[in-house]
Amino acid sequence: RVLARLDTWGIRADDSAGGPFRKTVAGTLIDQVIEVAATDFAPAAVVALLRHPLARLGLDIGSARRAARSLEIAAFRTAYLGRGIAGIEAALEMAARQAVDGERRERAVRAIGTDRWAAARDLVARLAAALGPLEALFESDTPRAMREIVAAHVAAVEAVARAPDREDNPIWDEEAGRSASLFFAGLLDERILAPAIAPADYPDLYRTLVAAEAVRPRVPVHPRIFIWGPYEARLQQADVLVLGSL
Repeated sequence: RVLARLDTWGIRADDSAGGPFRKTVAGTLIDQVIEVAATDFAPAAVVALLRHPLARLGLDIGSARRAARSLEIAAFRTAYLGRGIAGIEAALEMAARQAVDGERRERAVRAIGTDRWAAARDLVARLAAALGPLEALFESDTPRAMREIVAAHVAAVEAVARAPDREDNPIWDEEAGRSASLFFAGLLDERILAPAIAPADYPDLYRTLVAAEAVRPRVPVHPRIFIWGPYEARLQQADVLVLGSL
């Protein structure tokens, strides 16, 4: 809250503790990918993922957003009872038939042209290719090696974040991306004993483990304003010290 208030005056303070990884751009995408699989592709989770700034699925940003908008209007702005990627595909095809037959008379649906229907279908196909292996894991209650689930999670994240104009993956950029890379490298390390867990338990386990991860962005900060923890504040001197949370 202090950082947000200072930012309203254009002041960036150096926070020694950093910020929660889950609230970074990379962290939210990684969390949303597992949320989509855990909720069996619920509309709210799918739309939130497709609206994420890093969700590209191999498309340029404009094409990805237009296709996501068409998919949302056609498949999710009506009664939706589907489950999984197959449910989204069926809902999109039903919407296309209803638009042709005149059953869907909403202006937004009628405004979807042939190219936008094709873009929505292509987006669903890309989503299926990216998240299909992860979906298959979550359809089973059989305990799996945690490294197997983590590997599927990472592969899905990379597929969702893949950009057409880059050879490397944007998800691993900047401090948050590097922190994520080290975090997952630790989970995938074969020298570390890891339990076999049911895929349905993985989201809670992942969020518990990642809750302790913090990121300190390397950006220019104010040279005279710092946020310290209690221990640091005892070891350093300042002209003015503001005490909080007493």
